[in-house]
Amino acid sequence: MQFAAAGNKMKSYIEEMEFFVNKIKETEEEVTRKCGELFDHYIKILQGFGADKNPTL
Repeated sequence: MQFAAAGNKMKSYIEEMEFFVNKIKETEEEVTRKCGELFDHYIKILQGFGADKNPTL
């Protein structure tokens, strides 16, 4: 019986870890998207001052 209880507890911990891993992935995708948007705005501002139309990093 103790093994079953321990197994169930371990399963719940694994499910909780999976939940947080998925949240981290969602956050990472959101941050990447937002950084891309901000970079696009940055390039448009520079282009407004005559900067190269095809900048490289």
